Amino acid sequence: MYAAGPVFTDLPENDTYYPFVNYLVKTNLIQGYPDGSFHPAGTLTRAEAAAMLARANKLAGQAPAAQTYNDIGKQATQAMLSAAIMVLII
Repeated sequence: MYAAGPVFTDLPENDTYYPFVNYLVKTNLIQGYPDGSFHPAGTLTRAEAAAMLARANKLAGQAPAAQTYNDIGKQATQAMLSAAIMVLII
C-alpha cells in the first residue's frame, strides 16, 4: 500500500511523518501541491482541511452549489458545507 520512493519532493523517506503522509496519499485523503511538494512546515488552510474532511467522509459534491465564503473557492466551500452537514447528521 505504500509507495516505493518519496511521495513528495520535500518530504524525505526518513522524515518522522513520512509513513503517515504516505498512507494519507494512498487513501486519497491528501494530494499535495501541483509541483509535487507537500509543504510539511506549512500551515493547513481552512479549504485544505475541509477538502480532507470531505474526502474522509466521502462527501465530495453533496453540498449546495452556492458559494458562501469569499476567501475560498467554490469546491472548498462545498467540502466545508458537506463536512458541516455530516457533523449535524451524526
